[in-house]
Amino acid sequence: GAISGRRNLIINGNFAIDQRYGYAEQNPAVHGSYYADRWKVDKQQANKFQIHTTNESLPANQGYPYALKCNVTNAVNPLLTAGAYYLIEQPIEGKNILGLKLGSSGCEHITVQFWVRSSVTGTYSVAIRNSAFNSHVVNEYSISSANTWEKKVVTFANVITSGTWLTTTGVGLRLDFSLGAGPNFRTSSLNVLGSGSPYASSNDVNWINNANATFFLTGVQLEAGTEATEFERISHGEKL
Repeated sequence: GAISGRRNLIINGNFAIDQRYGYAEQNPAVHGSYYADRWKVDKQQANKFQIHTTNESLPANQGYPYALKCNVTNAVNPLLTAGAYYLIEQPIEGKNILGLKLGSSGCEHITVQFWVRSSVTGTYSVAIRNSAFNSHVVNEYSISSANTWEKKVVTFANVITSGTWLTTTGVGLRLDFSLGAGPNFRTSSLNVLGSGSPYASSNDVNWINNANATFFLTGVQLEAGTEATEFERISHGEKL
């Protein structure tokens, strides 16, 4: 059928806007701050990795002018601290997720696509969590080739049939990309609705535990359904 209207619920998924820091490298604050517009970093300890928007080494011929880059400055093993957390997140406003019908028997499938590149291969995690951090769905994706851009498509089954998912101006859902997680934030149950705040798989590679590691992310799209449609490109002015 025809594809129209606003499909991508992520804003600034290609990281083209960075009004706070103008693409300058930053040492992310503990407990969460925003960097590229709409994107925040949550971390339990300071001085472990740097972050900035970059135009280096982008996926060839894909039309993504910028990416988010993270690089480890002081490796740490999250498994040694139960409550350790290191992640990239975009919180989506509740009024923007009305069509997903989360928390009801008629909830939609959700498909997330993105381009990713890392110096560390292995199993990574992407998750959807609610505002109160008491409902989650965790999925995995794999990076098979070091320092190579790879496109990933992850579908979250229509399992978000309960829990509180705000439809106000508060946080409707959180899209989380794990950079490392302690035992309290890991789960072996994939693509099922769970309670609590895990955002990482038990198989997660724990990127933050690798000295001088790099991680790039761009082209992020979250949409209803099981199909990853073409990345939705809207004008810079509208995004701004």
